[in-house]
Amino acid sequence: MLTRPFLLLLLLFAALAACEPAPAIPEVVPTDTPSAPAPTPTATATPTPTPTPEWAFHHLAADGSTVVIELRVFAGIDVRVTLDGRPPDEVSVTGNILRHLFEGVAPGKRSVTASDVMGFSDSREIVVDPPPGTPAPTSAPEPTPTSPAQTGAETWRGLVVSPEHRCSPYDSDDYRYSQSVEPRIVADMGGIIYGPYTGTWFDSTTQTDIEHIVARSEAHDSGLCAVDAATKRRF
Repeated sequence: MLTRPFLLLLLLFAALAACEPAPAIPEVVPTDTPSAPAPTPTATATPTPTPTPEWAFHHLAADGSTVVIELRVFAGIDVRVTLDGRPPDEVSVTGNILRHLFEGVAPGKRSVTASDVMGFSDSREIVVDPPPGTPAPTSAPEPTPTSPAQTGAETWRGLVVSPEHRCSPYDSDDYRYSQSVEPRIVADMGGIIYGPYTGTWFDSTTQTDIEHIVARSEAHDSGLCAVDAATKRRF
């Protein structure tokens, strides 16, 4: 049987248990998740703007040997005009028209080039007519065949073969030469007596008679008959 004091003690413990705070639940702190690095922006190349011309061809004219080139200029800019690379003889300005005068221009097709300091350029062509009464150019006559292939002549190693012709009397005195030519030839060959055309070796100059490769009379009949005396002696 429970006594009253014991019951009071149980009630006291129950009250204390109800008043005791609940154990704290540890707070979970979220950690930062590493994020992927932001993409590096790609640099976009800025296109170079194309220069806009501030001028344009207005008028081209040729009067005889005088050529006039006119440009219409839309803004103040330095424009250079040439005719076949030649600068103008005179430049004048009327309003926004630049007038370039070229004098003494030869007949024919001429090239006109205009360019400015911004790098823009343009070209035109103009035809300068010859003065009235100028005869038209005539074509050159057809050349007379001179080569063996054109004439159909017989050749030997590039030389034309033709009949001999003694156009003047032959005189051996016209083709005189020094008698010392043979020793000079031997000396030039280092003292060796050798016939390069026959491949023959000799022991003495008494076995040879070096004068010339082509006989004088043969050369005379092959054309030297028509040359002067100095040419014959040089031969």
